[in-house]
Amino acid sequence: MMRSLWTAATGMTAQQLQVDTIANNLANINTVGFKRERVEFKSLIYENLREANTNDRGDGRPVNLLAGHGVRPVATSKSFTQGNIERTDNPLDVGIEGDGFYVVQLPNGAHRYTKDGTLKLSLAEEGLMIVNADGYAILDTEDQPIILPADTYVANISIAENGAISYIRNGVTEVLGVRLQAVQFTNPLGLKSVGGTLFDTTIASGDPLKEAENEDLRSSRFMQGTLERSNVNAVDEMVNLIVAQRAYEINSKAIQTSDDMLGIANQLKR
Repeated sequence: MMRSLWTAATGMTAQQLQVDTIANNLANINTVGFKRERVEFKSLIYENLREANTNDRGDGRPVNLLAGHGVRPVATSKSFTQGNIERTDNPLDVGIEGDGFYVVQLPNGAHRYTKDGTLKLSLAEEGLMIVNADGYAILDTEDQPIILPADTYVANISIAENGAISYIRNGVTEVLGVRLQAVQFTNPLGLKSVGGTLFDTTIASGDPLKEAENEDLRSSRFMQGTLERSNVNAVDEMVNLIVAQRAYEINSKAIQTSDDMLGIANQLKR
């Protein structure tokens, strides 16, 4: 069997994953806090058909004769470049400018991390709790849910650039005494996407580093009344989609050509 059949097949499989990834980027072009992905490829093992060598007189073959066996995807990496900051004037829309992530607490107590600053208020026994769109608690710098008085109006909530929360009651500004927490990671590319614009830590990402406790970190800014949009560029993704489609077509053409050559060989007569 011709090696090119299998080699081209790996190319088609790889480009299919590329198209799937681009489609996901385009589907999330309006998702708040979404970070675009790209697929990374590596060539498969090479077969050494003839090894470069020389004899005692210096004669020989100066180069190797190698045959590749195709390509394979090795990783999908996130781009954590800053998305456009869009003003919404909603007091509970709080975009993060910088490398920081919100800390979200799931119902089972586990922590997840997000760039989505679409905050909400949810009724709790003690008052009003700040949550994300899925109802998961947003944590403060002490890893605790943030509770506001039950009579707090959304329009009266103020969030400073350092995450400090205050509210106006009877014309008087009262400081809540808590701050939104922002964390960073040594290797954010090692974070694992778990859906809902949430990320989980891995061995590669390392543990979260609290900005409030690490002076070496460049502090992020909480920007009330704004949201960080997706960093997907539609033009770039369309260009990448065309390239992936052409590469897929070329690999399929290689398979057709190999099949035609095998057909010609089978029709040869002595």
